[in-house]
Amino acid sequence: MSKEALIEDISQNTFAYSFATPELKRDKDVVLALVSKDGNSLQKVPYELRRDRDVIMAAVSEKGTALKYALSPIDRDVFMAAIMQNGMALESAPELKSDEEAVMTAILQNGNALRWASPELRRDPKFLWHASKHGYVPNATEQDLIQTYETFKQSQRVMLSSNRLSRLNAQGPIFGKIFKQQISKFAGPGGKRKTRKRRYKK
Repeated sequence: MSKEALIEDISQNTFAYSFATPELKRDKDVVLALVSKDGNSLQKVPYELRRDRDVIMAAVSEKGTALKYALSPIDRDVFMAAIMQNGMALESAPELKSDEEAVMTAILQNGNALRWASPELRRDPKFLWHASKHGYVPNATEQDLIQTYETFKQSQRVMLSSNRLSRLNAQGPIFGKIFKQQISKFAGPGGKRKTRKRRYKK
């Protein structure tokens, strides 16, 4: 079987790789076709290609958790590609378990990836809050931390609103005039709210 024919067969059914000659099984183009179709097939390819960056990248882009079959060295871009495809790939990326960007990317894809983060990030209210919005079920202690974070976020919103109002007031009377004009659309003489009289058919 020719290389081209094998690649075509693999595109239809990855099982075709099992019948390839030893030489074709070591061919990078063949392997790329295989792992692009099924990332987990990375476990079937020769060891030297499980270290190949292009092969690993193709595999984890199709199936993030195929990262566990890759052999070192693995760079950050490959780790991130795996995590973006499936947050649970963080389990196979110990170098990134304390990396805030990587962990946040993972939990936004799958909240349960938080379990593979470092102990510090697992206790971080912000990370717990985001994870809980993406499928993670917190325990009672974690729920208390999430509540604390929500209270903090609410206080920040109130503070921002207060600061914005202060800045508008500092702009001068013109803003007060505009405000009164807006109010007058809804209020009649004396500041009373205008109401429409309903007409009923007799």
